[in-house]
Amino acid sequence: MVGPNSFGQFAKIVQGHADASWLSALHAWWLKHGYYPGDAARLGQDGQVRIELVVDRYGRVRAVDLTQRSGSPFLDMGALSVFRGAQLPSLVPFTTDDQITLDLSIDYVLIRR
Repeated sequence: MVGPNSFGQFAKIVQGHADASWLSALHAWWLKHGYYPGDAARLGQDGQVRIELVVDRYGRVRAVDLTQRSGSPFLDMGALSVFRGAQLPSLVPFTTDDQITLDLSIDYVLIRR
């Protein structure tokens, strides 16, 4: 789904509002900070993790919850750990809401040779 409250399949705002450019900044933040857990890679594990984030207007992650498991505890914990207590891009210029809630879908794809 692509629209003003989503960034492809990666992120969808489910409560509150933010500008599409903030969602793009969030995606760029993930590309910089996200990682493929070494144990999952070593064991050949891949999958999709879905998490719910609550972010305040200053970009502080207030809550992170696992909503769909990938089948790999390493991938699940890796995705959660990146966002737990994280400082994301500020929402101040992009919303008047005190906080927003997002659904994130993180696809871990292991490229096999």
